Amino acid sequence: MNDFRRHAVWCPSGQPPNARRLDVRFDYLAFPVWEAAGMSNPRRLGISDALARDLWEWRVTGEKHSEYGGKTPITPEVNAYLLRTGPVLADRLAEETGAEVVYSWPNGPDGRDPTCPTCGPSR
Repeated sequence: MNDFRRHAVWCPSGQPPNARRLDVRFDYLAFPVWEAAGMSNPRRLGISDALARDLWEWRVTGEKHSEYGGKTPITPEVNAYLLRTGPVLADRLAEETGAEVVYSWPNGPDGRDPTCPTCGPSR
């Protein structure tokens, strides 16, 4: 059986049985939590204001250094903050929502099932 984490959030094989899946990653101007239907928002997720603020801050910080954001050169300190904080935020999101949370930054779709006709590398 394929692990749902090896599939994109929108792929039918990417949905865990009997659970909600959320992906944490940042994308241009978007709240950094994604569901099968697309970007989610704090109200829809039912998360605390503190977690929503921390997720937003993490996204804003990362986007300042992205290709589509500010393109500011990233410092080792900022990179360490992003890498350290993302998994912690994903764990907090899982705790507050009870969902299966997939932390998919910075690698994005890397590690997908190469044989999946829906979300494999050829897609």
